[in-house]
Amino acid sequence: MMGNFPGVRVCDSLFSVLTRLKRLVDVPRKSIKRRVRKAQMRKILSEAEKYRGYYVDELSRKILDCREEYLISGDDTAFLRLASSEGFTFSDCYLYREAGGSRLVMKREGGEWHLYDESRPCVEETYSGAVLLCDKGSERLERAEMFIATCGGLKDCRLVDADEISECGLSGNEIIINAVSHHMKRRRIAEYIRSYGLDSRFIGGMLWYNTDAQYFDVFKPAENETVLDVGAYDGETAIRFLKWGGDKIRRVYAFDFDPANISKCRRNIEPYRDKITLIEKGTWDKEETLTLDSGLEGSGSSRVSFGGGTTIATLTTIDNAVKDEPVTLIKMDVEGAELKSLMGAKNTILRNKPRLAISVYHKPEDICEIPGYILSLVPEYKLMLRHYSSTFAETILYAYCE
Repeated sequence: MMGNFPGVRVCDSLFSVLTRLKRLVDVPRKSIKRRVRKAQMRKILSEAEKYRGYYVDELSRKILDCREEYLISGDDTAFLRLASSEGFTFSDCYLYREAGGSRLVMKREGGEWHLYDESRPCVEETYSGAVLLCDKGSERLERAEMFIATCGGLKDCRLVDADEISECGLSGNEIIINAVSHHMKRRRIAEYIRSYGLDSRFIGGMLWYNTDAQYFDVFKPAENETVLDVGAYDGETAIRFLKWGGDKIRRVYAFDFDPANISKCRRNIEPYRDKITLIEKGTWDKEETLTLDSGLEGSGSSRVSFGGGTTIATLTTIDNAVKDEPVTLIKMDVEGAELKSLMGAKNTILRNKPRLAISVYHKPEDICEIPGYILSLVPEYKLMLRHYSSTFAETILYAYCE
């Protein structure tokens, strides 16, 4: 009935015209944003290229190429392609259930793969095999094939065209991995799986990591090691440094500011308190109190927030925290605060020239700003890059003096 009134028809027409105008404005606006971003990425790449000559091996330069390709295209397939061509092995696989969002962890133990639900880490889940649902000819198919070739541990794993899912004969105990590209097709497959009550076996995403090697495959322990584990999370890496160095470890200082992480860390390092010191602060370029991004609290990805968080975070500098300690190694993964934290470690680096293992993947500019800052302090540092996942994440910059 409302449509019979002229005023309403005029309003409807005006609304339609305004909607079309908005679309016309939004298209060039998005195009401008894309062009601006590409220009920013090219500037970062130009800066990153200045330090190519400081990388000591070809693998480092290949990883730099992958990061540059990712920055321009947003596609991280190059990292998995590199892993496949270089024969990388992975120690962990994270599988994300579509139902409930829970995460399965597949770990290599004694040469075999074992599957656990993170919420029940002591209970192993067993499956007879795996089905990867793919689009024929798609990039995700290439990625799925790389997953199989790289992991070397998914027994009886088969690729199935998503369009043929009803005829593929799913067994009663196969894990089902959705590697389909198009989101609408992914949704239809999810509905099909749910209709057969297979939610618990349905995996929406799969990421590979080599946490066994990360931080430990480049440097060998020296005498009287004093290690800084900056971004300690649950304390497990600090404990692994003790095992890595054995009697050569003088002390490990573990830094974290997330209350949930600190609770885990205290519990885990309790048996090692004679060798591990927990510093319940974040690292920064100055003493400061900010807020913690509460959406990430306890996830291992905590970061400071400028006004958006709810939990108070106390930050310090590494120079103030360790003072004159003879630091020999700094490992750092602090969710984008690496450059600020290195600035707060200026005197420690100048005095001791410690070996460094620094994450350089949280921000696009990390790949140029972090090596640039390190070399501005100690020009004789040699650089290496290593990568520890099937995605863009977990690129580590190593620096050392001969």
